[in-house]
Amino acid sequence: MAELRELAGSLGYENPKTYIASGNLLIDTDDAPEAVASAMSEALQKHFGFEVDVIVRTKDEWSEYAAGGAFPDAESERPKLVHIGLSSVPATDEAIDTISEYAKNGELVKRVGDAVWLDYPNGSGNSKITPKVLDRAFGAPVTCRNFNSVLKINNL
Repeated sequence: MAELRELAGSLGYENPKTYIASGNLLIDTDDAPEAVASAMSEALQKHFGFEVDVIVRTKDEWSEYAAGGAFPDAESERPKLVHIGLSSVPATDEAIDTISEYAKNGELVKRVGDAVWLDYPNGSGNSKITPKVLDRAFGAPVTCRNFNSVLKINNL
């Protein structure tokens, strides 16, 4: 994570911070999200020698996620088991329908804005809603964070 912060700083991004070993990077910049994604993706490829999918959200967007609302009871009772999935492309109703077909054992799937929210009341470990299912439904890579992480990242 130190290398990631250094790399962001070398691109001129201010106040780079990371959250645990999750690949989450927070920076201060006036650059458009698309420009940040492109610059970071290119820099990561050059520095590490392999392609990395970069998904960018603004502070305001992240604050909206942290406000919650997809599954209010679950968010407060078991925030580790509620996840938000983000991609470089927004969630569509069709993607949500596809993902919902894999929901079993009380799992819930909901689109709020550009994100998919997943409630895994029994944990995600044995869920049929796998990263491959999410990526296929979106047509692009999806990254998920549990609601506890969303809140912590928002407060950094």
